[in-house]
Amino acid sequence: MPLTPIYILGALTLILLTAGAIEFWKHQRSLAAIPLRIHVNGTRGKSSVTRLIAAGLRAGGLRTFAKTTGTAPRVIDAEGNDRIIHRLRSASIGEQVRLMRFFAQEKPDAVVVPINKELSLEIPNLKMRRFIYVHNLNCLKIVRKESQSE
Repeated sequence: MPLTPIYILGALTLILLTAGAIEFWKHQRSLAAIPLRIHVNGTRGKSSVTRLIAAGLRAGGLRTFAKTTGTAPRVIDAEGNDRIIHRLRSASIGEQVRLMRFFAQEKPDAVVVPINKELSLEIPNLKMRRFIYVHNLNCLKIVRKESQSE
């Protein structure tokens, strides 16, 4: 029986669906390894707020990692040291997924990351446990813990 385009398309679809399911499973496993994830949203000052929250958590004895954005995006390790992220292109969801995987391997107590404008529109649709959302609006800090029913 010759390989018709429909069989080839079906096989490619199955391969992509399998790869997507594996990637989803790996990401969920990474997220489960991070006890506390704090997402900082806002128009200006996300990196500053991220740094302040991470420093406070570290001072409180939590092993905390953070990521900042801006002209020179950086990862801040558990000791508070900055490492520049060298990008070949603009920021992406893939970068966030890879960073969460890296953070999970380091066994943190908390991770603090800013959320860009595009992703912040998806916040209501995200299904996250142990999730704190910080909105930074003109120096007014509103912190709320999202409750998720199991």
